[in-house]
Amino acid sequence: MPGTYQTWSVVFGEQPTAAKWNILGTNDAAMNDGGGLGDDIIVNRHLGANAVSGDQLGKMIGCILRRQATQSIANATDVTINWDNEDYDPDGLNASGVFTAPSTGIYTFGGCGIFAGSSGGTYRMIKLYVDDSFYNNHSNSSDPSHPYMPFSFTVKLTAGQTVKIKVRHNYGSALNLYNAWLGVLRVGAISSS
Repeated sequence: MPGTYQTWSVVFGEQPTAAKWNILGTNDAAMNDGGGLGDDIIVNRHLGANAVSGDQLGKMIGCILRRQATQSIANATDVTINWDNEDYDPDGLNASGVFTAPSTGIYTFGGCGIFAGSSGGTYRMIKLYVDDSFYNNHSNSSDPSHPYMPFSFTVKLTAGQTVKIKVRHNYGSALNLYNAWLGVLRVGAISSS
């Protein structure tokens, strides 16, 4: 059973009584097992600069998105996937296909896109863009005979940076993206050391 913290005081120079020593022992046990810690004992200033704030502890920071309806993708053009279903996004991190990082940290983006079956062209691609710029060769490509494009990108983001998942093909004319899904998860803070 967790200990319960008890208030006590000692007058300077006083020899504590056995009862006060017992309180000290009980308080030590209460701090050791956490039973004596109040709900507000750990505050945001105790957390690292890149850690999540107290209200975010214990909850998933991220979202789960799907593109269920087909989306026409122009030939040889990077086009943002417009997610039309949000399975999980309580903090509104996705807006019209743009994910905005709520806090600084390491994020992983994983999912799959499926183009309509076709044989023209030489590639089908998924790319990650950060702040409207293609991010450091973060792309995944498949040949036209295999329209499934699974992907996983891990990237360091600062609070407020935006991410878009874009698709591209060279079929020769517009081609439908059949559907796609995406999971975004903040996997941790950035170490200060």
